[in-house]
Amino acid sequence: MIRARAAALLVVGLALTSARAVAAEVDLGILEQLSPGQQMRLEKAYGQKPQAVVRVAFRGEGGRWAAFPGDIAAIGQFPAKVAWTVAFDGQARGRLDSASPPQWLAYADLGLQFLLPGSTPPRIGAPAAAYEQWDSDTPVRRPLVVVSGAHVEDPEHWKPAPPDAALLQRGTESFRAQLRQENQTLAADMASLQLMKSYRSAKGAFLLAFLVQGKAPPPDEVPGPEWSPYWFVADASGVMRFLGNELLLIDAGDYDGDGRSELVFRKSSYDYDGYVIYFDDFAKSAEFGWNYH
Repeated sequence: MIRARAAALLVVGLALTSARAVAAEVDLGILEQLSPGQQMRLEKAYGQKPQAVVRVAFRGEGGRWAAFPGDIAAIGQFPAKVAWTVAFDGQARGRLDSASPPQWLAYADLGLQFLLPGSTPPRIGAPAAAYEQWDSDTPVRRPLVVVSGAHVEDPEHWKPAPPDAALLQRGTESFRAQLRQENQTLAADMASLQLMKSYRSAKGAFLLAFLVQGKAPPPDEVPGPEWSPYWFVADASGVMRFLGNELLLIDAGDYDGDGRSELVFRKSSYDYDGYVIYFDDFAKSAEFGWNYH
C-alpha cells in the first residue's frame, strides 16, 4: 500500500513538473544577418556596426504563442536582455546574449537587440537573395531561430520530401484557385505553376510551396503577392488548406517544450518585413512585423 501511494505521488509530481515546464514563459527571436547598408544605418543611429542582430518577436506560454507589440514606444514590454540558444534543424547551434538599446529610433528597428561582447553568431549556408529584407542592399545568409529556453528539438521531424502525384495535383489545383483571386491571367496558365518546396512530417502532414515560374511581373509595376510563394498544409488524410503567401520557411522546432513542433516563417512584402509562427498543428498563428516608413 505504501509503495502504491509513493508511486502515485511520484506520477503526480512528475505531471506537475511537466506542466510547469510547459507553462513557463519562453521568448523567441530571429538572428538576422545584415547587409553592409543595414550595418551602416545602424552605426549612424546607434554607434554600433553589427554583422548580425537579434529580433525579439514572440513569447510562448502553456502551448500558446503571441507576438510582441508592434510599437517602437512599447520597448518596456520587451525583454531588456536575453540569453539565447540558436536553433536550426532540431539542434542547438550555439548560444548568444543580446540586449535592447535604450530606445528604438526607427520603425525598422522594432524588437531589435544588439549582441553582447563574447557572442559570436553562427552562419549557415551562403548568402542568398531569398533571405534579404526590404532594406537589404545585398544577399545575406539565412536567418536563424533563437529561443530563451533549452528546447530546440523538432519532434515532428519536418524534412524535405516530394509529394505523391495525387497530393501534388490537389496542391496545384489549390494554388491555381488561390492565385485566381490575385491574378486571373496567371492562374489560367498551368504550365507556369510550379512546386517550389515540399516538406513532410513524421505524422504524415505535408507543407507545399508553389510559385509562378517562367514569367516576370511587368517592369513598370511593383510585384504583388501573386509573384511570391504560396504555402499550403495538408494533414495526414490529405485535407489541404492555404497558409499564406509572401512566406519563407525558416525552421521547425518545439520551442516551448509542449511536445509539438512550431513552424516559423519569414514574411516579406513591399515596405514590410516580419515573422509568422504557426502552432497547435497549424490551427493557430501569430505574426510580428514592421514597416519602414
